Amino acid sequence: MTSLPVRALNLCPICAKTSVFAEFRNRARERCAHCNSVARARCIYLCLMIKGHLSTERGSFFLKNVHHFAPERCLNTVLSAAGNNPNYRCYDIEPETYHIEGILGHDLTHSISNQRLLSADIIVHNHVLEHLPGDFRRTLRELNALLKPGGIHLFTIPFRKGNLDEDLDPSLTAKQRIARFAQADHMRLFGTEDTVQVMTEVFGAVDVTFSISKHLTRDLAEAFGVESAYLADREGKLCGSTVFYFENK
Repeated sequence: MTSLPVRALNLCPICAKTSVFAEFRNRARERCAHCNSVARARCIYLCLMIKGHLSTERGSFFLKNVHHFAPERCLNTVLSAAGNNPNYRCYDIEPETYHIEGILGHDLTHSISNQRLLSADIIVHNHVLEHLPGDFRRTLRELNALLKPGGIHLFTIPFRKGNLDEDLDPSLTAKQRIARFAQADHMRLFGTEDTVQVMTEVFGAVDVTFSISKHLTRDLAEAFGVESAYLADREGKLCGSTVFYFENK
C-alpha cells in the first residue's frame, strides 16, 4: 500500500481525527471528512481553545453558558458537550431548516429579543452578520452586553476588497443582490480596508482579531486546515476565517 505524503494529511482540531480534507466550494482541503467542519469553524474552535475557554470541552463537566447562532453541527457537538451541557442554546431565524435538536427561533435584528437572552460565557456565530436586514453594529453591542465577566463573543464574516458595502432596501431584487453582494440573501459585504476600524469602534477595543499566527506554526496551521487564516494574519490581511472577538474583561 502506498502511504500518503505527510503534508497531505490533516488533523481536525474539533473532532481530533486524521483524514485528507475534501474540497469545498472550490477551496482545496477544506472540509473535514468526519465532522464536516470547514476552516472558519476550526478557527473559532482554536481561538476558544487557545484562550482557555474550552479546557473541559471533551468531558461531561463543560457547563458554560453558550449562545450559538446559525449552529454548525461540529461546533454544536463540542459546545453542547455532546448534549450534556444544559446551558448550551442554539438559534436561527429559520430553525426548521436545521437537523439539530432543540434549536430555537431567534431574530438577531430584534433588540428586545436580544436583550431577553440569558447572560453567556460564550457567544458564537459564523458568516451571519452579512445576512442581517438591520443594524449589525447594534446587534453586536447587544450581544456583547450579555457576556458574563470573562466571557467571549467571537465570529467570522466574508470579505471582499475595499470598504463595507451594504444596502437594506427591500426593493433590491435577488439578481441585484447577487451581483452586488454575491448572494440573494446578503444585505452587505464587509471590506478588507475598513472592517478592523468598524469593529474597533463597535467594541471600544484595539485588539479585535485573533492572531492565529502568534499561536501556531505554519505546519500546524496547514495540518489543522487553517492555513488561509494563518497566511492572511502573517500578511496583516483579513479573510473569511479571520476570527473577530470581544472579551468582557
